[in-house]
Amino acid sequence: AAIERFSGYDLAYQSLGYAYYKTDQLNLAQEALRRALQISPIRPAAHFYQMLVNLARNRPDQAKVEAAEAVVLLDLLPQQDRTALLERVIAELEAVARQTPDQAAAAEALLALIPRP
Repeated sequence: AAIERFSGYDLAYQSLGYAYYKTDQLNLAQEALRRALQISPIRPAAHFYQMLVNLARNRPDQAKVEAAEAVVLLDLLPQQDRTALLERVIAELEAVARQTPDQAAAAEALLALIPRP
């Protein structure tokens, strides 16, 4: 509903993209996150979520690019938001490393790029 009423609301697209990622609708996730980043390219969460989508689509190089961009932008967030985002992303990557053996090495490489809260 937020997207229908406010087509320039980047956080709605970002949240939608993450929801699509969590439900394994990777094409829709990538499309929503791409739109979020078109509206506001300085959202670290959207870059991190795009990283997760790229990892799930077996695109580790693109995932690293998104992770690097997200890390650079982290300082734009208040400390509390930064901590919550990092905890969420780290938990997602750790889950991928445990549950998906063929992506474990790529997930571990991404974890090495992300600062601990």
